Amino acid sequence: MLSLNYQIPSFTFKPKETTITYLYTEETLTETIDVENVESDAREVVVDQSTSKDRILTYFRNELLIVYVSEIAYIYKENSITYVVHMNGQKSVSNNSLDSLFAGLDHHYFFRVNRQVILGVSAIKKIIKMGQGLKIETYPPSENPIFVGKNKSLAFKNWLNS
Repeated sequence: MLSLNYQIPSFTFKPKETTITYLYTEETLTETIDVENVESDAREVVVDQSTSKDRILTYFRNELLIVYVSEIAYIYKENSITYVVHMNGQKSVSNNSLDSLFAGLDHHYFFRVNRQVILGVSAIKKIIKMGQGLKIETYPPSENPIFVGKNKSLAFKNWLNS
């Protein structure tokens, strides 16, 4: 029988010496710490009002309508058509998607209830608890029921309370 002897070489791992380079001097480091230690009560959140629109362009039959945001009750999407419902009950059509319309609206007054509806706070007539979700009755009345799912109901309640 043939016998083979293998010799495994031994390795010794030595950690590299690490050097830490500080980019800040002692003065700038203390200034940075002082800025970060500002109390959260003193911080003020500034909302950029330039992004919210005052009016949107909609269509009613062959006419172009300018609808002021204060006159919008709710906006909904049905069969890939975006409808804007005015406070007086009139409906018009918008070429914009719900996402782009919601991005241009003031989030203090409008809430994206679900994938189909953006609701204005002034249009809410009654809120009914249904299980863990909510059913919203509006004025002017909606043709389709408006539901807030259980996942968004807490955010909706917080929005109403703000």
